[in-house]
Amino acid sequence: MLAFPRTIAGRDFPDAPSFAAAVQSDALAGGGTVVEALRPAEWLREALARDEVDRALLVALAAALIRGAVPLSVAEAAALARGASLHELAPVLAAAVAGLDVGVLLFPDPRAEDGSVEDALLQAWASVEPGDPGRTQLLLDRLRNAGLRAVELDVLARLGDVDAIRARLPPILVEDLPVEDVASLAHALARGGAVADAVCTVADGPTSTLTPAQRYAVWRGAVATSPALASDDDLRARWLVTDEEPVDDVAN
Repeated sequence: MLAFPRTIAGRDFPDAPSFAAAVQSDALAGGGTVVEALRPAEWLREALARDEVDRALLVALAAALIRGAVPLSVAEAAALARGASLHELAPVLAAAVAGLDVGVLLFPDPRAEDGSVEDALLQAWASVEPGDPGRTQLLLDRLRNAGLRAVELDVLARLGDVDAIRARLPPILVEDLPVEDVASLAHALARGGAVADAVCTVADGPTSTLTPAQRYAVWRGAVATSPALASDDDLRARWLVTDEEPVDDVAN
């Protein structure tokens, strides 16, 4: 971790506590007290890019804000974890979702209309979770309970094992999700092997309501991630369901 005193975002901080206090005050004010028109998560990411702070400092700062249990600060720490891809915070975010007071979790997230602090924590956790099996299952359960279907599908596609996909994907696919949300299934298809087979089986099953447009979006995303799939004629036939699909575009 970097030593103090330091100049960060144009301000001089004699020590880490004064820096943390400034960040928390800025979070409570909705931003703008350190860097005009920016919330802490934004100007801290910029400071990281300029090497004025390092990841270790941001991880420690975000963890302290989350454990402090002040709703606006927790939401800001979640935004920082998500925006700066602080994967080290996955256990902290998981513990916060499980352990913070319900009054904190249900507090409105100022960054998201109709969103809560719990939603912010879950979205941050989803974005930084590296794939610990036990934690991933807990995350999927929490996302399901919170009604964050698009995030749940993205985590399932990226991190879910075969059993999770078989159990959790069917109820997701009966819901009316936008094409851009369903497209995250491409992650699972691109993983190949048993995971891709499980996705195909569910997508072709009796409970699936995938439209041709959704199937095309999944296929195209998978090919973009793993170009070798473009030459898999069997897989192509399972996902491109009409003769009118622009096959040449899929491969590009």
